[in-house]
Amino acid sequence: MSGGDSDWQAILRSDEKILWQGAPYAGLRWAYSSPQEVQNAFGFALIAVVCLTHYGDTKAWHIAFFVVLLPAGLIALALAYYFIIGIHFRDARIRRHATYFLTNRRAMIVMSMKTQKVDSYPIGVTTPVSHTIGPKGCVYFASVEVPQYVVLRQGGRVLGSSPNTREVGFELIPDAPYVYELMCATFKGGTQQ
Repeated sequence: MSGGDSDWQAILRSDEKILWQGAPYAGLRWAYSSPQEVQNAFGFALIAVVCLTHYGDTKAWHIAFFVVLLPAGLIALALAYYFIIGIHFRDARIRRHATYFLTNRRAMIVMSMKTQKVDSYPIGVTTPVSHTIGPKGCVYFASVEVPQYVVLRQGGRVLGSSPNTREVGFELIPDAPYVYELMCATFKGGTQQ
């Protein structure tokens, strides 16, 4: 998918031209993007096991089981299934609708799911560019702060509220070394990793 710019002229500025166009690997990738996803999966699975196996022999236990523990256990089981299996299908669906563009001025990530969303990142001499090597490599050129929603308070003090940063770039592309070299040659801002 290199070089074709007929469909995307509407989102380009008059002085821009497409240097590279591509798409990420759209298949299932059985890898977790953060340790928190694994912790969530096992936490919900543990809650499901506790709720669904805690069954007593008195009438009060029967009522508590069917009113509280069974619904809570089924919800926890569904959430555990989502964090173990579902996120891989979600990520594959998102990647299937993504298109990457590199122009002489910026890098664009276009998401065409229900509506078209264009994320644009200006690229220049001072832009740090890095890449990962592999059959489906990645080229990173920006970072964004991802808010951390878990805030623990103890005695009026905030124990954990620092935001995480996530690298942004062209992920899981087969020609990552070529795109990295193209960005370094065009913008002269690359730092090899």
